[in-house]
Amino acid sequence: MENIIMSNLKTVLGGSSGTATSNMTNLIIPTSELIPGPLPTFAVWQWYWGDSNQNSGGFQVYDSGLNMIASSKAGSTHSDTADANISPRWTVYGNGRAEIMTGDENNGQGGTSGQAYWTQSNYTSNAEPYGNMACWSNGQWGSAHFRFPTYNMVGNTFAKSPSYWGPYKSRTGVVICKEGVRPRFSIWQDNADIRFHIRGVAESNGGYIDRISNLNSATYSTWGSIGSGYGQVGYNDRTRTFVLIESTTNNTNRIHVWKNLNDGRSLQSPLMGAGYAHNFFAEAKTGGTSGVKASYKYYDFTWASGGSTQSEPTYRKRVIVGDNGIIGMARFCPNGNATEYATLNLPAATPGTDASTWLTTTTAYRRINNTTSYGIDQGDRYGMNHNITWDNSVVACYAPYYYYGSGFHCYYIDAYNPTRTFVSENNSSTNGCSLVPIGEGSFMWRANEWNADSGQGMRMAWLPIKQMFTNLKNQDGTAIALNATIDPSLTGSNGYMFDSFYNSTQYGALHVMDRWVTT
Repeated sequence: MENIIMSNLKTVLGGSSGTATSNMTNLIIPTSELIPGPLPTFAVWQWYWGDSNQNSGGFQVYDSGLNMIASSKAGSTHSDTADANISPRWTVYGNGRAEIMTGDENNGQGGTSGQAYWTQSNYTSNAEPYGNMACWSNGQWGSAHFRFPTYNMVGNTFAKSPSYWGPYKSRTGVVICKEGVRPRFSIWQDNADIRFHIRGVAESNGGYIDRISNLNSATYSTWGSIGSGYGQVGYNDRTRTFVLIESTTNNTNRIHVWKNLNDGRSLQSPLMGAGYAHNFFAEAKTGGTSGVKASYKYYDFTWASGGSTQSEPTYRKRVIVGDNGIIGMARFCPNGNATEYATLNLPAATPGTDASTWLTTTTAYRRINNTTSYGIDQGDRYGMNHNITWDNSVVACYAPYYYYGSGFHCYYIDAYNPTRTFVSENNSSTNGCSLVPIGEGSFMWRANEWNADSGQGMRMAWLPIKQMFTNLKNQDGTAIALNATIDPSLTGSNGYMFDSFYNSTQYGALHVMDRWVTT
């Protein structure tokens, strides 16, 4: 019997007679570039469903076919898993606002003493913004605060420590993968400290699987000691290009560009682990500016405008690394009352010199005027954020128009060529907005204003943004120019295309899921 077992083992593992030798070196380990995921799912979070659970909250989860695949009400067990643990995690707190009790009442990230994390997304002068319910959620990563249960997700993972959400959200950059591939790892950055987290992990002080704490070392860069940055990083896995910006409040910037096309160097690879990032950056630095497969370059530039002495526009730009090498940058200027976008044409610039001539900030890349609003100076949970379509073709960078997360100013950016953009503006001072990926190249957009059927439900609209870039046509068939202002809601349909459950308040929101589960 023993000989039979060993014979079978040799057949499986390979090797000579009497020796079981592993053939693991011949295995092909799939990379994130080759594995598209399921189409997106999203959650609709609302208040008061009009039954015995009045003044309470509930959610529904929809797939990209707009089929409801999960739902639950506050105070009741989850309908798919019968998970009783969800019941004590819900409570109701005044004025019809449903809250989620998490046991974590960290004042620095929202909530006052003795209160749980609020989940409302309609903000007025009497309502502080909490959580990631409104437009500032870095939806590319899913919700590190809320994990809405679906068929394969048990309800007791619904709420996760919100005190970590702010610094995590504000310091993670934009990642662009191949079509249908959602990032495996979020890239967290604070000055010269780079950390790689499994997507959706909110622990900023730990929980990372790889880290370089001194990117300012000559091993990795020609650091300018220019200043700090919070999440001013972008990575394009299609071109294996990583970009970091260091800045000062005198409008001075140094942008670093690492590229590494060597085998096994994708920063979204399942091989990612301790020392992996070191190889990526060190090899790029050694390759120099003219490396064939690995290279490192840096450029200096200035970007001056009103409000640029604040932390938010100085240290917290969203960085889009285009396939064509052009860099898009979106920033929020609370004190300057504007949301801004610019592009930097690095392929035309000379490394190690002043690239300011190649920065485009005028005409198409105009400022969108807003009112005085909160940025990172007021807290990690505020300011500019981003999202991305399933096919990784369009990046959305957006900030609120008004205090408390109200309104929505957004740049929709072509990930292949960041000079191609659209803009949308929602200048509300009383209602929040949300944006989540849907289908292959679209967003589902929500404005908190009631829809037209007797104040029931939120206004939601499917925004086919990729097709709008491709055909230069609006949803109603009219022609649109690049960099023009678009209306994210369908013209002629009272501002919405997709209805929601009965909603007695205006505190609803859309949520990106941390996992896209459909069965």
